[in-house]
Amino acid sequence: MGFAGALYALVNNFADPKGLHYSQSGDFVMMAVMGGMRTFWGPLLGAAVFVVLQDYLSSVTVNWMSFVGMLFVLVVLFFPRGLLGFLQRRNEA
Repeated sequence: MGFAGALYALVNNFADPKGLHYSQSGDFVMMAVMGGMRTFWGPLLGAAVFVVLQDYLSSVTVNWMSFVGMLFVLVVLFFPRGLLGFLQRRNEA
């Protein structure tokens, strides 16, 4: 998260604590949990999945957050190590 904050400050040329709304912190947690928190690449995969879903679903429906929330709950219930943990376990078997 610190690295992401540093990149955010570099892009904006300013580090403003008011730049991130409190609702965005939940997005970052969802990205990390969906991808898998035990590896470096897990949150990156979660961020990619989250951004692609957000872009696609927001163009299809106004209630895109409900669908992303349902996917988040399904990932937490059925893939406790995240999507990357599921893919790694599947490749090992």
